[in-house]
Amino acid sequence: MRMLHTMLRVGNLEQSLKFYTEVLGMTLLRKRDYEEGRFTLAFVGYGEEDSTTVLELTHNWDTDQYDLGNAYGHIAIGVEDAYKACEEIKARGGKVIYNDSGYKKHGNSARQSQGVDVSRKPVDGQAALNNSVPLGENTKARVGVDINNKEVVILKNNSTPSNEYHGYVPEKLTTQEANVVNKNFRDVVTVSNNGTCKVKC
Repeated sequence: MRMLHTMLRVGNLEQSLKFYTEVLGMTLLRKRDYEEGRFTLAFVGYGEEDSTTVLELTHNWDTDQYDLGNAYGHIAIGVEDAYKACEEIKARGGKVIYNDSGYKKHGNSARQSQGVDVSRKPVDGQAALNNSVPLGENTKARVGVDINNKEVVILKNNSTPSNEYHGYVPEKLTTQEANVVNKNFRDVVTVSNNGTCKVKC
């Protein structure tokens, strides 16, 4: 048994294919239009489907934009040199949105710009972690507020030991994140209807 592929729905297939092939260096393995269902499937990856896990891009013709689901995490790509890979991604027009060399080492992320809010590294992730609460009962993720630097930080734990977190400052909060912030940090943070937030003091 092995993992075959991960599927992502995209609003602009040509732009997405350009990102995954030209920026991340994947190969377009196959592409097919399904006129009756009004959608297109495209498979990209670093090897053939019979031997490697690939990425399936689904384009529904009548949908040009998707919200970032709060259950979606990331796509992991292994490289020999993370710093060199990030420089190459930036040189190809990609955006490196997270590079944590300060409070907890975790890695780097590159995101497709279309339809995805850009996040950044916190000024003081440890301060936010010290002033944080869980995002839910069945998750290790937390949300914290760094009062001094006026930042709301989302903290994720995907490693061992379990007390190590990495964090990012989102441009917009998801509905779940906004609800937790409103419940626990209402005195110091205001959250707008579109998910943007501001630390008051």
